Amino acid sequence: MLYFFAELKRLLELLKRRHEYLQFEDRYNDLQMKYKESLGETKEVREQLRKITNSTGGAELNLKKNDLKIISKKAKENGQITEYLNDLIEKKMLMDKYYYEAICIAAKTYRNENKELRNYVYSLALEGFNIKGFPEFLIRQLTDHGEIELQYATSFSALLTMRARLKQLHSNLPEEILDNKALAYKFIDYLNVKRPWVKSSFTVDDIPIIDNSVIKPFHGAGSRGVYLYFEFNHIRDVKRQNTLKSKQELINKMKQDLIDGWVSEDNWLVEELIIGNSSKNQPAKDYKFYCFYGKVELILEVTRYPNIKYCWWNSKGEHITTGKYQEELYEGEAVNPHDIIMVESISVEIPTPFVRIDFLKSENELIFGEFTPKPGNYDQFNKETDQWLGECYLSAQQRLTDDLIHGKQFHTYTTLMEEFFE
Repeated sequence: MLYFFAELKRLLELLKRRHEYLQFEDRYNDLQMKYKESLGETKEVREQLRKITNSTGGAELNLKKNDLKIISKKAKENGQITEYLNDLIEKKMLMDKYYYEAICIAAKTYRNENKELRNYVYSLALEGFNIKGFPEFLIRQLTDHGEIELQYATSFSALLTMRARLKQLHSNLPEEILDNKALAYKFIDYLNVKRPWVKSSFTVDDIPIIDNSVIKPFHGAGSRGVYLYFEFNHIRDVKRQNTLKSKQELINKMKQDLIDGWVSEDNWLVEELIIGNSSKNQPAKDYKFYCFYGKVELILEVTRYPNIKYCWWNSKGEHITTGKYQEELYEGEAVNPHDIIMVESISVEIPTPFVRIDFLKSENELIFGEFTPKPGNYDQFNKETDQWLGECYLSAQQRLTDDLIHGKQFHTYTTLMEEFFE
């Protein structure tokens, strides 16, 4: 008898699943039919788009990047770069407007359909808009009912660009203040984090030459104007990836950096060179931590010897792909979890949603390098990474707001600011 009831229960469960499957199949067939019906409309839209493209000089769409460089160079040589840019901007705005309206109209045709079908079409439509251009009717539907995630609306690149505009409106943003090397080192000293010794500021003509030191611009980003001085006949030009053999050759390169605009002003500093492998005289690797108010989400590892290579990590020590440096990746070496905790303890002391905190890896430990408010080429992450980091930024912004509402004082940063504005 017990066996009979068990079998009956199992059969009833199978029948229930069969019913659910049939319901799903009906919805799927409905979607397929709607899709086929829309194919004819899509062909008409594409034909209209083709006509619009041709009438607005759409030939540029088929040009390769090198062709565009040639056209731009000729426009510059002929003194027509302004007219060329205005023409490109006008065409882009017209095309953007057309695409915006076409996607909105297509999405609105499903406004009165059943919820599953409407949400499917709305989700698809979201992918066609940038952070500025989301139509109100979609946002209202999504936020009022919470049926579809708005992840397509987030963009790390867009948020950093808006932060750059905020800097123009309010110059004393926390991360920008810490972009000053002297203030950054003072802040790090308050937190008892190890850093290199540093001497500043010097011109090319009076800069001291010290073995096992780094010479770099006082204000600079990236590796332009950065030189590793091991000894008098072994000087590494980091940007050009070659070795200089004398002090005079070094001075000549520094002057050339100023002439070429690689370095904006004749103001240099000298700091301790952190060695990664003393037996091979190799400089330390870089570990760049993308910090979102108390949380490390992304880590970039960089080795510069014998050639520059990159490795991307998440905070769990897993390799990830970001779309950057795809041709220059290597296996790398994951960061110790205790180091991540240390970096997060620094980040949470800074009242800002995002700042990258850069370290050098000596033979035994991480040594603080600098704070980086805007990572180089932050607009070159792939779409998935840009959206993910955008989500991290917004979450950090809310955590920071919550802490401020609950009275967090940021004593270390406040002490630094009091000294800075004395």
